[in-house]
Amino acid sequence: HYYDRTDAAVVFKRVDLQTGEERFIYHGNDGTQMPWNDTAQLNYLLEEVRQAVIDVIIQIAKLFPIIRFDAAMTLTKKHFQRLWFPIPGSGGDVPSRAEFALTSEEFNRYMPKEFWREVVERLAKESPDTLLLAEAFWLLEGYFVRVLGMHRVYNSAFMNMLKSEENEEYRTLIKNTLKFDPRILKRFVNFMNNPDEETAVVQFGKGDKYFGVCTLLVTFPGLPMIGHGQIEGFREKYGMEFRKPRMEELEDRAFIERHEELIFPLLKKRFLFSEVKHFNFYDFVRENEETDEDVFAYSNRVGEEIVLVVYNNAYKETRGAIRQGVPIRNLDSKDSSMIEQDIVQALGLKIDEDYYVLFRDHVTGLEYIRKNTELKKQGLFLALKAYQFHVFWEFRQVRDNKWKHYQQLRDYLGNRGVPDIAKALQEVILAPLHQALVEALSPSVFETLLDLVESKRTSTIPESVFYSIEKGQRRIVNAIQKQERVIRKEREVNERARKALIQIFSLFKALEQGRIRIARTLEDLKKQSLDQQKTLVSFNLFSWAMLHALGKMKEDQWRDATIVNISWYDEWLLRDILRGVWQSLELAEERRETSLSIVKVLLGLTHIFVEEYDSEEIVEELLQIFDYPEAQDLLGVNRFNGILWFSKEAWEHLLANILALGLASSIETDQDTSVVDERVKVWNMVIAKLHISARNANYQLEAFQRELFS
Repeated sequence: HYYDRTDAAVVFKRVDLQTGEERFIYHGNDGTQMPWNDTAQLNYLLEEVRQAVIDVIIQIAKLFPIIRFDAAMTLTKKHFQRLWFPIPGSGGDVPSRAEFALTSEEFNRYMPKEFWREVVERLAKESPDTLLLAEAFWLLEGYFVRVLGMHRVYNSAFMNMLKSEENEEYRTLIKNTLKFDPRILKRFVNFMNNPDEETAVVQFGKGDKYFGVCTLLVTFPGLPMIGHGQIEGFREKYGMEFRKPRMEELEDRAFIERHEELIFPLLKKRFLFSEVKHFNFYDFVRENEETDEDVFAYSNRVGEEIVLVVYNNAYKETRGAIRQGVPIRNLDSKDSSMIEQDIVQALGLKIDEDYYVLFRDHVTGLEYIRKNTELKKQGLFLALKAYQFHVFWEFRQVRDNKWKHYQQLRDYLGNRGVPDIAKALQEVILAPLHQALVEALSPSVFETLLDLVESKRTSTIPESVFYSIEKGQRRIVNAIQKQERVIRKEREVNERARKALIQIFSLFKALEQGRIRIARTLEDLKKQSLDQQKTLVSFNLFSWAMLHALGKMKEDQWRDATIVNISWYDEWLLRDILRGVWQSLELAEERRETSLSIVKVLLGLTHIFVEEYDSEEIVEELLQIFDYPEAQDLLGVNRFNGILWFSKEAWEHLLANILALGLASSIETDQDTSVVDERVKVWNMVIAKLHISARNANYQLEAFQRELFS
């Protein structure tokens, strides 16, 4: 009845069929549950037995690089005596063994040396490259590596204590180990399940607790052991007595993907976690100055790479700071002296008022900034939800400049994280410019301009509108002058913005009156974009009009502002500014993002709208669009079956915007009609050629380019 767990014999009957001899032999037994009825217990008090077993181990070592010793703790002197030759009067833990009691002196005469010590010493001589792994419970893990010399030992406390949330006890075990010899930690094999236990998801679930403990598993010194089916989320207990699964389970794809996102990148950085030379273990101190024993916090580093892991192994929220490390034995000292490092010392940070540390949370992807002296005094403050965990890495120190930009960034963010700290710093530096841009490109200005277009009041733009725009432009120019340390007069920027807006309104008026005609081949473009999406096109044109002259603040020549050289748009984060303005105007998100890309492309083409180009030159300039990453995304450029394709709808929409701006730039108030007509003719011809060639090439990029120049 062993297999149905209702009974098991302490001994088994052995009959020699040749001689008829009957013997009763003990099953293996650890004294805790039922005997193991697939084993026979050897008497390790006999020297010849110990040597015979060691000889077998040596033979196995010649065949395999790793040997695992099952239930190794039962063969330590202390427990072998307890089980099989108990001290007189102790009773013993295996039935019937009390009658075989031995005193400690008698026992030691039979087994003067620890069996496992003999094994380790023999293997060190005869098979030194063999890794010895011991399964040892009963808090003997440290003894096996410290005294017996095993290379690795199972750390069952990791699984059992974290599962039952005996956090204070496990933290105490870690702290005691660090006081005695931190090198023991890297000998432990940590695991969340093994063949004798329920599977990891049965014990820890599939939520944050599982992934929090799994994060500890792969970031703690020592060796992480992943159980069979653990990543896939299998629930069936496994073991070597099973030939095949009894349950038909499917892989949990979402569970696997979360491992791929959170756990696998950590496993690729095992070199950063496995050693203990720079390992530091911290107390998490709550706001009431009490240590929260449910929080595990530790750091490690290799060279310039630093990592800090924090996990709250409890169903509760907590707030506190990581500041001071626990006492750790100094491995560089010959005596038993201790070292206690705070977080700044452990992370190797400089103590200087001008230094800041930047780091990223692997779990959330957010980046943070802290001042070094602030960490020294106050520690790293964290608010943790139930079972929340962080892995902070990518630490780098920076020194503040004379403008105190990093101090401004720290004050601006507080304890918050951001997706991109470099971008956040740029926003802080650009704050005066952005404030001016927001005022100049206010929704009210756009609403006024759009209202004039939609109501067909395009004859004149009220001077009050120009006043608002020019007032904002002056602020922008002043901010850029301070930002870029350049001297530029604002008159040229204002004049170009005014001129461009007048030309755009003149175009709308001319189209309404029929004074400017669009080529017949472009009627579908006009219908789809200039008529049906007139508001959207107007957004793009007005944005270009108010921004295009700002490039003069960075470039000395218009010709420098080509489609591949519009760095100032990204450098000044203009896309974010426009997005904020347009959000308030309630444009659909998809159209808004498309228009933002179109505006950038138009800004990159500024030179063809403000200078005189013939038709062939314009075509050549426009073809550069396909070398521009932003335009490639906008036009959906992709390779399929070896052919580069682009989107018909996106291409036509972009052409409609270019056509509108090209026609508007053709209108000069001081030019005669014939000159305007000639420029309109050029733009009609250029856009028609691009439109028809793309259609004839079936929107295949290489075929389109051949078609243009055939």
